[in-house]
Formats: sequence, C-alpha cells, structure tokens
Amino acid sequence: MLLDWNGRPLGHLPPRAYKAFNNADHAGQMLTLGRIRLGSMRSYWHEEAGRRDMTEGKLELSVLGEIPVASIDSATEAITGEWTEPGYSQIVAEALQPTYLFCVSSPKVSCDHLRSTFGEHVVEVYDTGALASRLRTARVISDVHRKVLGIDMFKVRYDKGGLGRDPSRWLRRFVNQKPSRFSEDCEWRVAVFLKGLMADSPREIFLEVDNPSSCFRSAETGSAAV
Repeated sequence: MLLDWNGRPLGHLPPRAYKAFNNADHAGQMLTLGRIRLGSMRSYWHEEAGRRDMTEGKLELSVLGEIPVASIDSATEAITGEWTEPGYSQIVAEALQPTYLFCVSSPKVSCDHLRSTFGEHVVEVYDTGALASRLRTARVISDVHRKVLGIDMFKVRYDKGGLGRDPSRWLRRFVNQKPSRFSEDCEWRVAVFLKGLMADSPREIFLEVDNPSSCFRSAETGSAAV
C-alpha cells in the first residue's frame, strides 16, 4: 500500500475535481489510457511569466514564539545578558526530495478561470475515491528508474509568506503552500515522492491507472472520450 510522506494512509481529494489541458491529446490519454502526467515541483520555476512560481517547493512563513535576545558589550564584544522576547521567526526552507505533482481544481473554481488559465480541454475526476484506490496500484513510467517512497493528496494553502505555527508539524507545507495570487485556482494536489535528489531527477513522470472510465470523464461530453 502506498503511504504518504509521514507513513500514514493516503490523503484525500474533494469528491469531484477538474483537470484542464491545452493539448487535447493529453486529455485523451488521461481519459482512455488512464495516463496522468506529474511534473517536477521545480518545473513551476519555468512556467510562462503569469504562472511562474519561483517559490514552489519552498517553505516560507513567520512563526510566533519566543525569540532569543542577547546584549553585547560594545568594547569587549562579550555577551552580558541573554533572555527571550515574544516575536516572529522567519522560516525559509526548501525541499530536496524529488517530488512530482498532479494538480487539479475543486468544483469551487470558476469555469472561465479554469479554461482561460489551464486550457479548454477539461477532464472531470468525478470519483476521486476511485482515483485514490487506483493510485495505490498505479504503474510509474519514467525515463529514470527511482523507488517510490510515498504518495499524498491534499488541499493547497495560499498563505506562503504569512503567519503560521511550528512548521515541523506540517511537512506538507513544502508542497502544498503557494502565494495568495494563485488562490483562484482552488487547487488540490497528488504528490509522488521518489528516492534520490531533486537535482538529477527527471522533469516529469507518468502514472497509469486501471479502468480510467471509473473515475475520469470529459467535462464537455460527460463521457470517457474527448
């Protein structure tokens, strides 16, 4: 059984979700072959200007807590006192694990925004529970063989750079946190974690799920064909 990054059972998606494509062939492969493309988290660094997110895969937030403070003698540079004060610590970290994302939008997304931003060819994931079940036995297709360490599914948070609690509890923040300017996407994600380092990993991988018509259909026709 595939587990998430923390060794827990697979997470979840909303009951229904949507994936839009510019390329009709890519939508068709998802509908008929069950082939899902997952791009490297760093591929978002190279998107078109309006969609580019150089902070993807990076944790950025301010955490309220006790901040260590010290007084220093100006002449000797010796520490003359130490104490703590309430304040915010800036947390910045970057994920180095090869991580691949399949991104969808919840039914809350505007249809006009979905099509104008991501593409006119829309696939409805009408049964995300069935998709989750099939992801547990999905075939991984990649130019570079890497062991799959885990998989997770979750809602994106649009609070990058904002306030938060201790991030040690929220390892998902490396992959589910985006700036607020992307909030119209209403995004949820499937993340696959591979063994190794991000630097020498492929730009994309594919998952193939069995019986795709049990979870995918065309948003235009309501059927399993574009």
